Amino acid sequence: MSRCRKRDIAVGKPGLTAYSENISSVADTLKHFITDYILNEICYHTNVEGSPQIPNLWKDTSSEELLALFGL
Repeated sequence: MSRCRKRDIAVGKPGLTAYSENISSVADTLKHFITDYILNEICYHTNVEGSPQIPNLWKDTSSEELLALFGL
């Protein structure tokens, strides 16, 4: 039987934290991982890459459309 190294032992309190007190939906949960900044960056780069690929058909995407894509 081997012992765990001291650095590998979790010492924090398990369970919900202060950050999770205001979560009331799946969308709130996602926003803790994917911030508005990240969402806007995804939109920007999607539009930059998509526009030259299909210029006549391309419509810029929005953060709301991305959230819909994620299933929210």
